[in-house]
Amino acid sequence: MELSDLIIVYLACGAPFAVHYSTSRRSEPVLRKVLNFILALLAWPLFAVTLVIEQIQYRALADERRIEKLRTEIEEGAFPTDDMQSVFEFRETFYRYVGLARALNEKKSEEFGNELFDTVEHPDEVLAARCLARKNRALLERHCDRALTELFSTIVDLENSQSERGTLLELATKLAVQIGDAKRGGDFLISSESSAEQRAATTSESTRSRAFRNAA
Repeated sequence: MELSDLIIVYLACGAPFAVHYSTSRRSEPVLRKVLNFILALLAWPLFAVTLVIEQIQYRALADERRIEKLRTEIEEGAFPTDDMQSVFEFRETFYRYVGLARALNEKKSEEFGNELFDTVEHPDEVLAARCLARKNRALLERHCDRALTELFSTIVDLENSQSERGTLLELATKLAVQIGDAKRGGDFLISSESSAEQRAATTSESTRSRAFRNAA
């Protein structure tokens, strides 16, 4: 392949980035658009990296907006009156669960643990760091389970007081999926439904027993 062919391939790869960069800034003067187009065409690898970073930031912002939208929908369905104290208590529970679930799903580095055990001259810094990370994760899982139970129990109680059933639990399920905690949320709902069925069966059996004793 000759040098001219490499130049053609290079410019062909940079053309989409140049077009995107120039068309995404419509408010700029024409001359500046042309200069930016040429710059993006020649230095498109740098613009490609910038575009990837922007997309990652946009996706993170979009996730935040979806979570806030779910919170607003739950509050509108659960608190039709202006009970601000209950709303603030719910938000505290909501954000505690979201924060813990996100921290649990993030991949944490063990460099801090390695530095810590290296300072105290531990015989096996890597093994000690892994043990510490496993212990911290187990502690985080317990806190996350507690926060999930508190939030979903609150939503179940609010759901039972509503005329339409299923809406709030559906939003809570969407929340768990959004923050990557779908399995934990699904397990809680399954156990909650099983407990509700057991309580209903026990209540029905007690009612039949009382009716039998009264008839006797």
